[in-house]
Amino acid sequence: MKSDRIIGLDIIRAIAITIVIIFHSAPILYPLRTLPVIGSVVHKLLALTEPFGLLGVELFFVLSGFLIGTILIKIYLRSEHFGFKEIRSFLVRRWFRTVPNYWLILVLNYVLYTSLNLHIFQIDYLQYFVFIQNLWSKCPQFFPESWSLAVEEWFYLTLPVVLLLASFLFLKKGKKSVLFITFFIYATVFFLVRVFLTNSTNNDPLYFDYGVRKIVMFRLDAICYGFLIALMHVYYNGRLMKVKRQLLLISVVGIIVITGIHYIGIHPNFMFYNKYAYYRVFHNTVFLALIPLLFSLSIPYAASMKEIKSRRLSIAISTISKISYSMYLVHFTMLYMAFEHFVVFTKYNCIPLYIAYWVLVIGISLFLYHFYEIPLMNLRKKISKEEPSI
Repeated sequence: MKSDRIIGLDIIRAIAITIVIIFHSAPILYPLRTLPVIGSVVHKLLALTEPFGLLGVELFFVLSGFLIGTILIKIYLRSEHFGFKEIRSFLVRRWFRTVPNYWLILVLNYVLYTSLNLHIFQIDYLQYFVFIQNLWSKCPQFFPESWSLAVEEWFYLTLPVVLLLASFLFLKKGKKSVLFITFFIYATVFFLVRVFLTNSTNNDPLYFDYGVRKIVMFRLDAICYGFLIALMHVYYNGRLMKVKRQLLLISVVGIIVITGIHYIGIHPNFMFYNKYAYYRVFHNTVFLALIPLLFSLSIPYAASMKEIKSRRLSIAISTISKISYSMYLVHFTMLYMAFEHFVVFTKYNCIPLYIAYWVLVIGISLFLYHFYEIPLMNLRKKISKEEPSI
């Protein structure tokens, strides 16, 4: 049976989850930095993983915007009157895909940390169930990786509402115009929210990460750039394919340059200007808009890749892509932090522990995918029209 998966998009998803996990699990290998001769080399290699967590999540945002945006565009174009019925159907299908797995891991994390008596923070855990743990404030230290999931869920909720509003106000301009106006309104509003509200916040040098980058209302525009590429893919696909290689080159070079500027800007050895001005102006305004925009330029090339020559490599990439959501859910709070609690990392045990960590991440994720996600997807097929595979 021929798969409807697009290997190029699977590659993007596999890269995104891999570099996120490499970043979060890198401390397991830190003892290797003390080794004679090769210790300095290991130290430099591990230092190179520092941008991985940030870039991996931004890549997820863009891919999600493209895939979910494509689904929403198709729903909008085939509906005679786009309204609350279509939005409800869209949201039910989205939540059916994302929420059950998230709730399961959330409950398991709560049970795990309660049994270990690690609940040292006064946190309202119920807020996690409705994704408001970082809606207007920084994400609590319990299940911290959930910040990006909250951003995505609120994007799923708010984008259709903005589309409905634009449909009501600009329907006479035609559906194509309405869709592009929706992108413009959405991207502009949430970009300005971040720029004006974060520039009046405190000047804590760490605030840019937990207090800006990881707050829902400051990051919704990041996912919207994927929605823009989805629009271009629907209406201008021929033109897009003609320049896909150039766009990919701009994407790669741009990401390298802008990330380099970012880390030079925050590195103590290179900080030759006011660090607070840097966080307020460059990071909050330029960096958090340019990174997802540049990543979105790689989507056309990826979407045009239907297959790769190596069958084994193709299977491996597709498998990691399929289980990437579960991998993201289990890799940090459930596994890495448990490792850190129970085991002392040394130069003698860190390599086998690192291998064991990856085996557990992939093994548990495969189990969740086959025995939890797939049954839920089959149930979704029975109760609603199925949408394109994501």
